[in-house]
Amino acid sequence: MNFKRNKDIRDIKNELPENLIHNISAMIFAGFSPDYLKHFFLNISSDQILYCIYSSLMSKQDEILELLKESNEIFNICSQYCIANNYKRIYFYHIQKTGGSSLLRSFVNLSTNVQIRKITRHPRKRIISNGYIYQGWVLPLLEKGDYFFGYSHLPAHSLRLPDKTFKITILRDPVKRIVSQYKELYQIKQEGLQNYFLKYMGNSFRDFFLSLPEHKLMSQLYMFSPVMNIHEAFDNIVSLNHYFFTEEYQIGLDRLSQKLKIDLPYIHERKAPSNPDILESEIDELREKLYLEYILFDKLFNYSKF
Repeated sequence: MNFKRNKDIRDIKNELPENLIHNISAMIFAGFSPDYLKHFFLNISSDQILYCIYSSLMSKQDEILELLKESNEIFNICSQYCIANNYKRIYFYHIQKTGGSSLLRSFVNLSTNVQIRKITRHPRKRIISNGYIYQGWVLPLLEKGDYFFGYSHLPAHSLRLPDKTFKITILRDPVKRIVSQYKELYQIKQEGLQNYFLKYMGNSFRDFFLSLPEHKLMSQLYMFSPVMNIHEAFDNIVSLNHYFFTEEYQIGLDRLSQKLKIDLPYIHERKAPSNPDILESEIDELREKLYLEYILFDKLFNYSKF
């Protein structure tokens, strides 16, 4: 779209309701293109969009300056990274209830001033501390690759990570993972807290795992195959730079430290105990439902990764 300003800015401002200026300015700052806005707001003129761009920039001056300052700092820090002689960043495919929070704490511990909650509360899910950049969750920023350690629960097939990314995941016995998730949710429910997965709880453990969508029940398989294909998931897992199992966590962490040439401390994240009633018959039924993940695990156990 080519713009040519034909009117004085003050005249344009008088043509638009204040709430419309605010909404369009917010959309511009969020990344919507002028062409999209022209299509979305059918009656708006090019001059009016130009004014909203101007308004957006003026209202966000402090934030823009802070972003520019941070971007310069990030560039300078990232240019220094050389991990395991060949890599520019580390990315962790975090599958829930596999011990991933403990691994995250091991990396965060490399910088003495960072707490995980600071990352999750930051608007861009990013923290810079002592030369370490930690980036969580935000897909465009993860794909851009400007960090030392990135992580999220996003499935691998939804991400396009840059070259020279050292990729990690942790896997866990499928039944134990679901049991652990249920125990955590049971504790959350007892404490009156909120969690997305509470809607699947029902009145028993069986209610819980039967109500979970397949891709959440077998999220380890889904993480590495959008169609839940065992062979595709296997190929994607063994192509990672490092994977290990919760059941051999210490060994896996030590080998990861050796590969990265980084001394990662063992930090176990302890959870408050909860003991909901779980029947042996429910465990047996769940194991049958998770048979695809168990086939995948058999293939992985029989594969010599190290």
